[in-house]
Amino acid sequence: MTEGLGGVTAACGMLLVLELAGRLAPRHRLVGFVKALAVLVLLGTALARLFSLDWEPLLPAAVEPDAGELTAFLEEKAEIAAAQDQERYLAGLLAAADIPAKKISVKATIRADGRIHYTSVWVRCPYPGDAVRARALLGGMLEPDAVLEVTADDP
Repeated sequence: MTEGLGGVTAACGMLLVLELAGRLAPRHRLVGFVKALAVLVLLGTALARLFSLDWEPLLPAAVEPDAGELTAFLEEKAEIAAAQDQERYLAGLLAAADIPAKKISVKATIRADGRIHYTSVWVRCPYPGDAVRARALLGGMLEPDAVLEVTADDP
């Protein structure tokens, strides 16, 4: 409360000094400019103080976000982004091994420690020989509980 009274006293003192300066030099343009600038600064300060007050009673309860729902939404989006990133990674890995893949689908989860865990990987190759090579490459890379399905187009 004391801080607010000090601010009001300072604002009144500033307005008083500006008014006295305006009466001493009524036609000077710089005094009018400084006066207008000071009034704008004081209004801005008053508005900033006004809007920094706690307005909780004015907000309806339905506007407050549910933290659990928001967390679940963000985790779902993070898992989708991780799966898309891992699809690109596996496509690059297969291309580096000269294994063509027509379609790659990854389902992944993010563990509590932040690591990405593959739950299932599905790859479609154009030829059965490529499917065998892709299964060997990816089978050695994935964790044992991950589901790996590699298919080939009919010749």
